[in-house]
Amino acid sequence: MKTTIPHSELHHRKGKGSVVLFLCVIIHFATYSPVCLSQLQVKIGNDTTFCSGNIEEGIQLASQLVVTGGTAPYQYCWSISEPYEYLPGRFNYASSVLNDTTSANPLFLYPYINDPQEWTRFILTVKDNTGNEAADSIHVRFSEYMVSIPEPVVFSINKGDSVFIDVSDVNYGGILPYTSYSWIPEEGVSDPDSPKAWFKPSEKTHYQCMITDSVGYIGYAGSGYLILIKSETAIQSIVKNNTIYQHNENIFFDNPNNENIKLSFYDLSGKLIHEGATTADRYNPAFIGKGTVFVCIITINNKQETIKYIVP
Repeated sequence: MKTTIPHSELHHRKGKGSVVLFLCVIIHFATYSPVCLSQLQVKIGNDTTFCSGNIEEGIQLASQLVVTGGTAPYQYCWSISEPYEYLPGRFNYASSVLNDTTSANPLFLYPYINDPQEWTRFILTVKDNTGNEAADSIHVRFSEYMVSIPEPVVFSINKGDSVFIDVSDVNYGGILPYTSYSWIPEEGVSDPDSPKAWFKPSEKTHYQCMITDSVGYIGYAGSGYLILIKSETAIQSIVKNNTIYQHNENIFFDNPNNENIKLSFYDLSGKLIHEGATTADRYNPAFIGKGTVFVCIITINNKQETIKYIVP
């Protein structure tokens, strides 16, 4: 049976269909349009102290960085608030110390940003895909101990004697104040955990003091202390020799044929202090330190003679 729809109802249904189609079009465009859901925000994290000794392992800046809001993707730009002038007219910028100033988490190339224990302010500016910008900053410093000279401080004592060492008033780097001291080895030390102690080794010993700074990083108090025990055999080996003798600052010897004579000077611990040679009949070692005693071994024609030399 054929059904006839009244013209008025047909018009009414067409109108509803038009409304539905129009709404679908609006929903379609709303789904794919870029919308900024919230404001762009940058949070780098707390100010940080790094240990310069970890630079080879990789020290990352802003490891706790959080960027929220805005429209991804983001662009990053690192800078330093006040570039450090390490030489007249020469400055350290962010690009001087970071491997990539456009990375969210760049690595430090080296730790020498500023003076020891001084903070440096790094600024991170973030730009989102629609051009909005936000920034945050972080203060950074490095705990770094001074490079020690290669030779330790040397003490020479008699067997059974002791020497007092105090490292409490010396700045070896790091972030002051120091929180702990520890002497290595402990043998012969009156208080191994104190910066002030008496040292009484039974044999030659090289002591070093490990120190911990206020942020927990460990270093050494210089190159340490070498304590030598004076050798009695060196003193006993000095014999009276009538043909080799000291007069004022010179050592005289018989050398009528102008032979090449070698001289070696040792302190009373047996440590070689000076070597020289001459073809004359005398030698002046030009030492300073009045009253200092040395053992001089003189080699003439492959024979050795030993005398005591006192700095006049």
